[in-house]
Amino acid sequence: MSGTSGLGASRVRHAAGPALRWAPRLLLAVLVLAGACAVIAGNGAGAAARSVSLEDSAAWLLSPTIGETELVDGNTGAVITRVTLGAGQLAGAQSGADEVVADTGGGTVRRVDGATYRVSAAVRPGRPGEPLTVYPTKSTLFIANRTTGLVTAADPERLTTRYTASLSARMPVGGVAADGNTGLWAIDATTGDLAHVGPSGTTIRRHAVDPAHTQLVTAAGRAVAVDLTAGRAVTITASGGGGPAACVDTAVGDTTVSVVPATSAEQVYVTSGQRGVLLISDLATGRCGRAIDLGVAGHRLGQAVETARRLFVPDYTTGQVIVADLASGRVIASPTVLPPGTLFELASQGSITFFNDPSTARAGIISLDGTVRAVQKYDAANPGSSAGGHSGSSGPSGGSDPLTAADVSGPTGPVTPGPTPTPTTPVTGRSSVQPSNGPATVGGSLQTAVPLDGRTPAAAAPGARIEVSAPRARMADPLTLHAVLVGANGQVSDARITSTAWTFGDGATGGGVRVSHAWAAAGTYQVGAAIRLRDGTSTAASTVITITAQAPPITGPSTTPVSPPPSSRPTTPPTTPAAKPKAALFAQQSTPSSGQQVPLEVAADATGSSGSGALRYTFDFGDGTAAVGPQAGVTARHDYAATGTYPVRLTVTDATGATDAVEESVLVAPAGAAWVDVRPDSGQGPPLTATADASASSGTGTLHYTFSFGDGSASVGPQTGATVTHTYTAPGQYALSVTVTDAVGGKYVNSSDVVVDPVWTVTPSSGPAPLTVEAQVVASQAGATYDWGFGDGTPGTGWQTAPTATHTYTAPGTYQVFLEFQYASGAFGTRTMNVTVTGPAAAPG
Repeated sequence: MSGTSGLGASRVRHAAGPALRWAPRLLLAVLVLAGACAVIAGNGAGAAARSVSLEDSAAWLLSPTIGETELVDGNTGAVITRVTLGAGQLAGAQSGADEVVADTGGGTVRRVDGATYRVSAAVRPGRPGEPLTVYPTKSTLFIANRTTGLVTAADPERLTTRYTASLSARMPVGGVAADGNTGLWAIDATTGDLAHVGPSGTTIRRHAVDPAHTQLVTAAGRAVAVDLTAGRAVTITASGGGGPAACVDTAVGDTTVSVVPATSAEQVYVTSGQRGVLLISDLATGRCGRAIDLGVAGHRLGQAVETARRLFVPDYTTGQVIVADLASGRVIASPTVLPPGTLFELASQGSITFFNDPSTARAGIISLDGTVRAVQKYDAANPGSSAGGHSGSSGPSGGSDPLTAADVSGPTGPVTPGPTPTPTTPVTGRSSVQPSNGPATVGGSLQTAVPLDGRTPAAAAPGARIEVSAPRARMADPLTLHAVLVGANGQVSDARITSTAWTFGDGATGGGVRVSHAWAAAGTYQVGAAIRLRDGTSTAASTVITITAQAPPITGPSTTPVSPPPSSRPTTPPTTPAAKPKAALFAQQSTPSSGQQVPLEVAADATGSSGSGALRYTFDFGDGTAAVGPQAGVTARHDYAATGTYPVRLTVTDATGATDAVEESVLVAPAGAAWVDVRPDSGQGPPLTATADASASSGTGTLHYTFSFGDGSASVGPQTGATVTHTYTAPGQYALSVTVTDAVGGKYVNSSDVVVDPVWTVTPSSGPAPLTVEAQVVASQAGATYDWGFGDGTPGTGWQTAPTATHTYTAPGTYQVFLEFQYASGAFGTRTMNVTVTGPAAAPG
């Protein structure tokens, strides 16, 4: 794309930006503790860590390998939406309800709106390949370019530039931190100068720190310089001087240490993989003697995060997350979340910690007690489907209304009811399913709210539903829940469903198309069902259940109290049968790294299972080979000899000998991938002739390619040729996609956006002063907005829907007219054209 959105443009930027066209902000949007969610795009050292502190429990999890980000509800584990970003060297940082994504490969930064899930126009604070770091604060988004030493302070919603500051030419990794308000601190990697960037300008404290061994972090929102060689942590004051300090008990020469931001106290946390310990320094008292033995000496540890006074430490060696209680000074849990050797990231939201494997579909949720719930971000065998939740669209071209958290999320614990129990408010403003006092047969769907009043809608929208035996029940009384699909003709069936994973809102999970569940406490619960279909796609449904402490009231009048005869009253309290274990299975084919060939391997994960005492797990992979287990380990892997669909069965046995089983169908397909490179993909008005090259795609045997162009024209293929040329004749944003099929039935899809710039004119293009010109977009696109600048130092027009603007030049010269445009889909660009103004015409006579 030619040009940038307000970065380095040679015109005066106007103060007033475009009116927000999106829906109102999510109720979940709250302030981020400054500096806690800085992310380095394209950092090859491992999975980057993000730590934000929000009052809600939804987190954006990035999947760079398929070019998208997923919004996951921490209460239910449901994937609320998936937003396509396109391939690139992506890293994300959450800013309130939004996700800010930096792409080092393209030198761009974009924002995913937390209310509408739309992707903003990209800003370009760097050239392709220059590492970018994003630091959201309360009111400013800082974008640091480590190559040029430039820091861009941008509006956190529009991404427009407020000011650009120059720091050192080298900003080291770990040497930049936000100060909690509107400023940014940075270390000069050569001189040790400490610079501060803020609205009032840049201040520099010369030779303030040891640049080779000092890291900047935040403690309770204040910047702290931690010198690992000197063993000292110092709070940075507003003037750049030293404030409260503490010793840091690091060993000389320990290269495995990692400094952790502290969100809730004026402390500094340091982990050491070499020693296997967590060190705690208190800035308020100056002491550093406290330590927690993590029991992992010699292990490779990742970047830890703090959540509600507990530190979550990723152990890459074992695939575990170590949960350390900072108050008691002990490790309370070490759940296994991913296979050993996996590099993954942690993100903190409220009282919930998320883990994410950026290179695969695997993710999950860790509660404060170490309980783990696995999340499948997408269907690894078919990334374009909606595994685990609705697939969000980044613009109108998606053709579907993005799912909001109100559709699938809700309380995961009991909510104390008032006189009339009602569900708690969802995290968005969209209305949720409201229970009634009558019986129910149909629950709420993923897309529409269905009344729980005993009536089936006359024209129910097609989709997934939950049938429930009653909308309310007493504590400990079981209800039956049934996952079904409603066809376009209104017919209800579960024939196309292969498996269903249930969450009951009380921390329990289950599996099976039809299940029974009882709740132990009164309250209102959101029940969710993640449904996998026979064609390999997934969907979801949810409904609300009300549990009361007493029996539901009897309908109709009652004049005589009824009680059992004395002889019928039990003489001993009834015994409560022990709860059976609950089996929860997540199985998928392993994803190879790019260019690698791997066996037909499937990984099975029983992390979400529950039961009494120590559990034993048995995995049957459905191909006639011996089962794996019973074993204490919650994961197992298996190599298949041939492709196909196999039933993977998990049996969980608890300490009492009770068992529960769940089965899931897994499609085992040959490893392959589709890739498409389009050139040119922007920067031209119609006609734009683009060449698509899919020769980097992989698969088994001969590959066939089918190209679709997104403009309503006919597809090309299938063909064995990996390239095609297509001409776009109208302005707009188009998705050019390729479908690759191989000799054994493997099918892979990828796409790339093509942006065709608008056609525009400036008339007249020359003349004597004063010269009035009219700039006009020919064939304006629906929903597009435009911002005009005229290059003579006067303010631009500001964003407007009108495709025309006029301006009068009063002095001779050559001026550059700017047209900045943004399509309704989010694509943007800048075009320029020159106007020549001569001296005033000579007076007649």
